[in-house]
Amino acid sequence: MEDSKLEQRKKKCPLWIILTIVGILVGVGVTLYLILCPKECKICHGSGKVACENCKEGFIDCPSCKDGTKLCPSCNGKTTQKCDKCDGKGFDKCKNCSGTGEKSVWKKCFLCDGQGIVVTRCSYCNGKGYYTQAYTQIVTCNYCGGSGREKKTCPTCMGNKGKYHAETCDLCNGTGLSKDPCSKCNGEKIVACSKCNGKGHVVCSTCHGNMVVPCSVCKGKSELTCPNCLGTGKE
Repeated sequence: MEDSKLEQRKKKCPLWIILTIVGILVGVGVTLYLILCPKECKICHGSGKVACENCKEGFIDCPSCKDGTKLCPSCNGKTTQKCDKCDGKGFDKCKNCSGTGEKSVWKKCFLCDGQGIVVTRCSYCNGKGYYTQAYTQIVTCNYCGGSGREKKTCPTCMGNKGKYHAETCDLCNGTGLSKDPCSKCNGEKIVACSKCNGKGHVVCSTCHGNMVVPCSVCKGKSELTCPNCLGTGKE
């Protein structure tokens, strides 16, 4: 009897009705959240990232070197190279002949005696200084002016009054080399390699001496996008 009266009171009480409705809605909401909302990714634990297995902290060992250096391409590890000043001969070029072994000597032309021209018999009047006209009239040669001679360019020096003649350099005796050793290599014919400074190796151009390079898989970030959740952190 009392239970029936309590039920009647609950039905008449609007607060009880409201609380009942709210409870039902909360229950439905929790149920929908559990069904529809994704759970945290078990692989990346919600971060969306996983560690890169290809590298260590974003770097891998340099594939081009072991200790940050490479064999010098200029001297091939020999530490020395041919002296570029004396071309590996150990002596500089002779200054007197510029390394040719010969020197040019100016000689005066023997035919024209250094004048550049020669005087020959006039080819027009045959050296007479005149010619006969109309069998009886004697006319002074206009070409040579009556001298019977004419001036021509010297056929030997072609008017240059002489020629340069090559002779063996008396300072280097035709070797083209100076008597003193090369000032750069001191006569050793070789010098320390200018590229590696005589060390035989140079800094690795791939890792710049660091011995490691950024991982090509993760681009040096040491992390990758989680393949399970695609970076969302949720399953």
